[in-house]
Amino acid sequence: MRRFRSNRTHRQTVRRTHRRKYRALTWIWALVGAVLLLVPGGDLPGAGLPEAVTTAVELGAHLAVFLALAYLAARGYGGSRSPKEWRSGVLAAVLAYCVLLEILQIAIPGRGFEFVDIAIGWLGAVLGFGRRG
Repeated sequence: MRRFRSNRTHRQTVRRTHRRKYRALTWIWALVGAVLLLVPGGDLPGAGLPEAVTTAVELGAHLAVFLALAYLAARGYGGSRSPKEWRSGVLAAVLAYCVLLEILQIAIPGRGFEFVDIAIGWLGAVLGFGRRG
């Protein structure tokens, strides 16, 4: 086991390692979220279910995707010398990504642009940031 000069150095190294992991997971989850939210409407599981059920599942997916993405981004990019500005920028990036994915859904068959999806995605992002944002 590697020895550190002080506990402070060890804590800094551990924090840096955790931030790197969260940053990698942020980008992986952003890609997974894009794949999940850009699936054509006819290819969605349960496409034959009642519209109320499919709408609830889609809104739940938006909430979960952006909640997890904001949580990972807050942990990965939350440490900075100017934390308020940096965290605000990261949150703004997650919110913009939500809008971008919704705009891209216009070109996907069976999908469309809906303000409700954006609102639910933003709610998930704000909840995911929690006290860190």
